Amino acid sequence: TAALTHFVFQIADLPFPVTAADIATHSAKDKVISQVLDWVGRGWPKNVEMPEFGPFKIRQQELSSLKGCLLWGNRVVIPQLLRPSILKVLHEGHPGIVRMKALARSYVWWPNMDTHIAEW
Repeated sequence: TAALTHFVFQIADLPFPVTAADIATHSAKDKVISQVLDWVGRGWPKNVEMPEFGPFKIRQQELSSLKGCLLWGNRVVIPQLLRPSILKVLHEGHPGIVRMKALARSYVWWPNMDTHIAEW
């Protein structure tokens, strides 16, 4: 829907150093995310053996795609290579771990995101 598209791509207006186009481009190049995008579009296999797909498999009913970006609910799934850029922005100003996690959870997601925020 237009409202969902608008909400999802609000991320481009945030102080994040990436755009929706960047996310789509990197998603296509990310081995895990590109495979998940394929499954979202064409159907999931019964068995997903590789552990890197586990966090996505358990969320498969909540995953969707929009303009080449993988979404978990209203959150954009960030490809591996763009995660450091997002982490850097989240940590600017040192808002505290709770606030950083809350901000991140409002807009983005990736497996083990909370741990990555805490360890950055």
